[in-house]
Amino acid sequence: MVDERFGQGLNLSLIGVDEGVQDTTGTKSGVNYLKTNMNHAYTYGGNLKYSNENFPASVLATAYFQSGKSATGSTLKGKLLAIKVDYKFSGILAANIGTDYLSGDNKSTDGIQSNFKKLYGTDHSFNGAMEYWKTPLNQGLLDYYAGVTGKISKELSLDGTFHIFNSEYSGYNKKNIAFGKDLGSELDIIVNYKLNSWTAIQGGWCTYFENRNTLVSKDIVTSATVTPSVRTPQWAYVMFTIKPTFLNSASGK
Repeated sequence: MVDERFGQGLNLSLIGVDEGVQDTTGTKSGVNYLKTNMNHAYTYGGNLKYSNENFPASVLATAYFQSGKSATGSTLKGKLLAIKVDYKFSGILAANIGTDYLSGDNKSTDGIQSNFKKLYGTDHSFNGAMEYWKTPLNQGLLDYYAGVTGKISKELSLDGTFHIFNSEYSGYNKKNIAFGKDLGSELDIIVNYKLNSWTAIQGGWCTYFENRNTLVSKDIVTSATVTPSVRTPQWAYVMFTIKPTFLNSASGK
């Protein structure tokens, strides 16, 4: 038996983008980028979200695909898949778990670009707050994450999220040194404090737990037998936000 309330709160959004990219394979007198031919890269997909105040769980599923041609004439076959589940245990405790997948490419000479090409913005919202993988590897990127949100008081809340990163394929860096799929992990801790209805403070501390694969893929390792000693990547910030309301009528409009 299915509760009739289950269908409430189900939303679907779709999007398609045709991106014209200049053909960069042509030359004239040894100078690139003089051709005016345009290749077309197509990105299409959408989001399916379920959220209902009568149920403690909500789900967001995302799927995007790419086709057409890149600037160098390669056939695009990238894909982005993601799913996130949120669950409210109570009014003060919630948790989430999910994964983001950007497809990778393990063949650079077959004329097919299988790694997903990110289009525009929103880096800080995905794959960890440190943006350590703002530019994903050609070998792809998988982000497995889980987080907890605790509402300590009416004004104070605490968020903690742990990420585990992998590439879809093993690969080689610019020095032709091999790296595996395990790319390390990241911990993000964020504190929010609401001073009043229009003023808030947010503070965050994030750290990345790198391994040899991380350093090789980032071209930090330049020798097959030596792993350099590096400082632990960390990032901290404080943000003060003011959202004043200048006009209020008695009717609340």
